[in-house]
Amino acid sequence: LNERATPPPADVLHSTQRRVLGRHVQLFGTHPGDWIVSGVNTELRHWGRKGWSVETMRLATQRLGLIHECIMVVRIMHGRARMLHLSRATYKKFRLEAYLRILDLVARRDKKLNLMVWASPTDYCPGNNATVGQHDFYASHFGNVPILCFQRYDENYRAVLLPEIQMIYSDFYSKERTFRSQFSWDIKSSDKAWFRGGMTGPFSGFRNQRVRMCSKWATHPNGSVFPLEHWRLGLDCKLFTDENDSKLLRLGYEVNSTNKTSLWADLLSNKYLLSMDGYGATCSRVFKSLLSNSVLLKLETKPKSSLYYFSGLEAWQHFVPVQENNIGQIVTHLQRDDRLGRDISRAATQFALREITREKSVKYTHLLLSTLMSLKVP
Repeated sequence: LNERATPPPADVLHSTQRRVLGRHVQLFGTHPGDWIVSGVNTELRHWGRKGWSVETMRLATQRLGLIHECIMVVRIMHGRARMLHLSRATYKKFRLEAYLRILDLVARRDKKLNLMVWASPTDYCPGNNATVGQHDFYASHFGNVPILCFQRYDENYRAVLLPEIQMIYSDFYSKERTFRSQFSWDIKSSDKAWFRGGMTGPFSGFRNQRVRMCSKWATHPNGSVFPLEHWRLGLDCKLFTDENDSKLLRLGYEVNSTNKTSLWADLLSNKYLLSMDGYGATCSRVFKSLLSNSVLLKLETKPKSSLYYFSGLEAWQHFVPVQENNIGQIVTHLQRDDRLGRDISRAATQFALREITREKSVKYTHLLLSTLMSLKVP
């Protein structure tokens, strides 16, 4: 007997993507870019193990009544994207319209697209809870349906990244693109890494990274008070905590706080801008920092959240990765090698201007959906 073996899922994905990529280039006239191809491959790498397909998405719609989270089901066909189902009708209209907008832009470019997709327009991406050992209804009941999110934990293999939703409903950051730093690199302050932000995040108290990083001191479980200056060397960190100061003090934390909403003009006078995740990847903060002529210091978090274009960012080329206990050392290193910081800021600005755009987001979404539509469960 000469039976043909079923090819491994990775081989099927690569061969499908090559075929789809050829048609994509014909439609758009140019290659989408290596980071987009790599990003789509990353998003779909678990398709075989999860059993994702157009058919599983269609069959799962018969059980939509079980869903209580905000899930939108969108049908893409005949050059249009239209809503078929919304599990929470009162959810923010501007976010729903943003997803419909990007999907409709793609549908109009490729009238042969024919599939049904599930998308979550909320800050929470279904499947995230399962990655941190918590119960996740979506993962338990709809694990074979890829959910489209604008941010997800890296370990959440049940979700697939769409372009960042704040960018879409902000007209692809058209206003932000006109706002370039009025400070040249040479006159920016380089004393410390700079952060201002709200007290958000998936954990409370000292388990919250933003509280931890901006604290002056904390209370040990045995009742003793210990300072946290060694955490904050090289860091100017303040939280907007007007309504939470008394609560934090009762819990045993004193944070550096401010009741003034810091303007980006204040932030842009600094060379080193720290980004800390809240409930997920900090969307506009990352884009603005990349565009700022400053250096983005991306604080490592667990679990780590990603946006769709993160596959195109290279550490020490477009941003600098930092950990909680080495910010001071990193800042000192950049101070001693000022040219390195200048080069990183220039490369980051070029990436933001050339790659985080309307056209690139449409290309990414088209390659993602057309590949997903063409995959067959082995």
